[in-house]
Amino acid sequence: MSFRISNIAKTIALGIPLVCGMGCYQHATTLGMQTAFIQKEGEKANPQKLVDKTPAKTSKFSEPNLLWSRGELQPTNRLIRVSATPGDRIEEVLVKVGDPVAKGDPLIRLASESIRAQELLIAKQKLEEARSQLSAKKVEADLQVELATSQRDLLQTQLHQAKEQNAIAGSLDSTLEAAKAQVQRMVQLTEDPRTRPLVGTLELEQKRIELAQNEAKQKQAKLTSAQVVDSATVAMNAANQKVEAAKRSRELIDSLVPIRSLEMQVALLEQQQIQLRVVATQPGTILSVSALPGEAVTTMPLIEMADLRSMSCVAEVQESQIRKVKIGQKATITSSALEKEMKGTVTRIHQLVGPHQMKLPNPMAKVDFRSIPVWIEIDAESVEVASQLVQLQVDVAIQANP
Repeated sequence: MSFRISNIAKTIALGIPLVCGMGCYQHATTLGMQTAFIQKEGEKANPQKLVDKTPAKTSKFSEPNLLWSRGELQPTNRLIRVSATPGDRIEEVLVKVGDPVAKGDPLIRLASESIRAQELLIAKQKLEEARSQLSAKKVEADLQVELATSQRDLLQTQLHQAKEQNAIAGSLDSTLEAAKAQVQRMVQLTEDPRTRPLVGTLELEQKRIELAQNEAKQKQAKLTSAQVVDSATVAMNAANQKVEAAKRSRELIDSLVPIRSLEMQVALLEQQQIQLRVVATQPGTILSVSALPGEAVTTMPLIEMADLRSMSCVAEVQESQIRKVKIGQKATITSSALEKEMKGTVTRIHQLVGPHQMKLPNPMAKVDFRSIPVWIEIDAESVEVASQLVQLQVDVAIQANP
């Protein structure tokens, strides 16, 4: 008579963990014994015929109040994937895996950076030239305003003097009137026989000549002063117009020289140059470099980096078990790839439910369940261990509520 062991018995005998319908781990040893179905060839299996091979054992997965799930080690501030504008070309890679970087440190130099730098240099030169032209035009305009103002001030003085001369010429009228009255009295004296001897004919004639000369001089002085006043007034009006025109020209210089547009062009090129630079957006450590000098930039990340000073584990908890998880609960994280187990605390429970993303170790495990990401911040003493293998899938045991 021959015997054979069923597949289930083999699985149990080999100690391979089974997965229950909801994806949680359960060792066969939790049944209290290792079992094998002893069956004669040609006979139906009889579950009652059990052979107790070994004493009962207790699996860690059956410990009370422990909620087991799979998780992934991640930097708390997430993994940073650095990329660049597609179509550009990589000129130089400035970092290597393991290098620590600070925020703003250059990581990669692109070919377009030198081109943009030249464009920016030319734009700055044009701006400086325009500023020099503007400065020169302003100086010239200021001189024109100053010259026109000086000419106006000189004409103002001349007009004032001309008006004074005209006033002096007008003040001679009283002197001429007195001279006329004197001549008139002398004429009256010569007409009276009694007083005729008192006035000589020659003296009277001399007074008349002096009076005529003074009248002619006064008339000429009035005419000349009036002409001077009129000329000075016309010149003064022209000087005022010239001063105003010079001031308007001075005010229009800023609009004639395109300083503002050149400044905006320089600012735009500076912003484009900043956007072209591939730099670290936060302090951290370089984890991978896929960029090579001479290659064209695609949509794929060129560098992956992260701040490893704070690590977390993102556990995928089944939706049926999530009610047992609370903020502040403690968790233990283990993996055969790590030196020792790690401790952590639940800090966030995601609100979005979705299909599980992590691979299960048992190929026969149920894969159509949905889960909720739970963030567990790893304790400070375990951060160094966790940072050795970023994105490592681990076993997570959360001290959940019953």
